[in-house]
Amino acid sequence: CGLLTQLASGEMVVGAEGEKLTNHYTFYAVFNTPEEFRIITGNRTLGTVPVDSPLLPDQHIIFGGRRWKVTEIETEKKVIYVEATKGGQPPQFSGGGMSVHDAVRQEMLAIYR
Repeated sequence: CGLLTQLASGEMVVGAEGEKLTNHYTFYAVFNTPEEFRIITGNRTLGTVPVDSPLLPDQHIIFGGRRWKVTEIETEKKVIYVEATKGGQPPQFSGGGMSVHDAVRQEMLAIYR
């Protein structure tokens, strides 16, 4: 396959051609990939939030277009439990944009189509 491949889950991963590039000794990663916590309500995962923007119990947030209250945090499992509430603020995300090579963008567009 190409530089990138999309799994059945929708996740984008490095494809066969991409593996050749990323496994070569001249390839250097220039981006930071912080660990993430899963945000869960009931038995449903809402999404993830980077560790570099920690949340606290009883904190009110807006996530996924809805308002939530943090009820519990399991640091070992990297899970944040929430329940629906009134009020909240969006979590703060750090990091900046970076340029993406045209070949990567073209491959992503080809997979999307």
